[in-house]
Amino acid sequence: MSNKQSFVFLNEVKPYKDNWRVHVKGGKLHSTAKRNQMYRAQRNFPIGEWRFIEKFTVSAAGGQYRTSRSQYKMTITGETVFSESDFSDDNPFLSLASYSILEDPKLKTVFLIDIIGEVFELGRIQTVQVHDKDRKRLQFRMRDTNGLDVVGCLWGKYAEQFEEYIERGNDQMLICLIRFAKINIFRGSIQITNGFDASIVTLNPTMQGGY
Repeated sequence: MSNKQSFVFLNEVKPYKDNWRVHVKGGKLHSTAKRNQMYRAQRNFPIGEWRFIEKFTVSAAGGQYRTSRSQYKMTITGETVFSESDFSDDNPFLSLASYSILEDPKLKTVFLIDIIGEVFELGRIQTVQVHDKDRKRLQFRMRDTNGLDVVGCLWGKYAEQFEEYIERGNDQMLICLIRFAKINIFRGSIQITNGFDASIVTLNPTMQGGY
């Protein structure tokens, strides 16, 4: 009897089975870990690195700040094993959101999104008090190639990424890519902001196919 396991795509894993051999093909799956497993997960599964992952659980996804539209999520447990992989792929696996969906009255704000645009209004970095603590805040507007625009608000280290550009008084086009951006409703209007420390902000990104 052969012991060879068949491959499945990452977004095809289901909770009814506890033994999967995953073949990643451009899919994304929301992953989570309990507080007592966070340090181990961060240490063994650094951002930008590929890993083999064994002995994880799959369950129904729910709640806020979901990074994938899959109905399932992967959970790192105390039995999860990480091992190094020599696989390499420069594909950022973006799932760019259309600006038009932000105008949909049925918009679901539980998902974190990838969004890109040209910054055409850029404010100054301000220091404001939030829960009795000083935090840096940057407000701006960006638009897509169809002229649709959205308000953006970035906090802390994400706001600081714009400091050099603002200080230079640069009048060149500025493209901003925000990965895992949070959709926020502020004073009745849609706003894009960083999802705590989970977001990744890139200024003037270089991507195949251009903007």
